[in-house]
Amino acid sequence: MTGKQITEKYQEIEQSLAKYAFSSLQCVQDVEDALQTVALKAFVHRDLLTSEFFSQWMFRVMRNECVDMIRRRKKHMTLSDACLSVMESGLYFSPTDYVVYKDMFQRLPNTCREAALLHFGYGYCSKEISGIIECSDATVRNRIFKARKFLRQLA
Repeated sequence: MTGKQITEKYQEIEQSLAKYAFSSLQCVQDVEDALQTVALKAFVHRDLLTSEFFSQWMFRVMRNECVDMIRRRKKHMTLSDACLSVMESGLYFSPTDYVVYKDMFQRLPNTCREAALLHFGYGYCSKEISGIIECSDATVRNRIFKARKFLRQLA
């Protein structure tokens, strides 16, 4: 892929990547750092990328970057601090979106949250999600099923 193609594709999914990163990092500044790192990695590996799997590759790289950032983080931000920083910045979520997001996905068990967010929030199928989070397709379907069941109990 050329630099121009990468830029165009990246701009199409930047908001989705930011929301996805925020679900793990819960800090606007960390999300911005992760977005910058992921974009840089896309440019570095532009010769290996194809437009067909670009979005999937970017979500996988973002997931790995979030995991790395969480491992490096010594102090954990509380959910109320995260909520306040997002509300003040208004960069990635409107207050309504954040409340819906928080209520729905933060109550899910940790094992189901990532698969449910990718499926319900971004419309990925189980096969694509299995490629992003590096587990079997059956495991992803099971996690989505459990998340759906859990969300029905909340309603």
